[in-house]
Amino acid sequence: MTPVDHQVKHKSTIPANVNEEIKLFVREYKATGSSGTPKPVLMLHGRSVPALPGFDLVLPAPGGSAHPDTRYSWAQALAGKGYDVYIVTPPPAEARGFSLRRVGVATDQPGP
Repeated sequence: MTPVDHQVKHKSTIPANVNEEIKLFVREYKATGSSGTPKPVLMLHGRSVPALPGFDLVLPAPGGSAHPDTRYSWAQALAGKGYDVYIVTPPPAEARGFSLRRVGVATDQPGP
């Protein structure tokens, strides 16, 4: 299964960078062998695990095989069952108005 990667432009509405253009990374897997109305699935990462390893973990090919190990890819498994899957990764924290000035504290002010 081959992903299609996109950079989607978006105008920010977050006070720290309101009206600035940001880019969202979106990975798309189209359903295989489906017929009828598409069934979309939108996968957004949480705070601690990035979207791609969390939803689309692909390991190197075992034993010299030409095919990577995709058994841990939730996104590819859903696409194989007839879903159109979209994995969204937001821009870095700085672009969303967060700074690591102090660990665990979000602020709209620039860091040191």
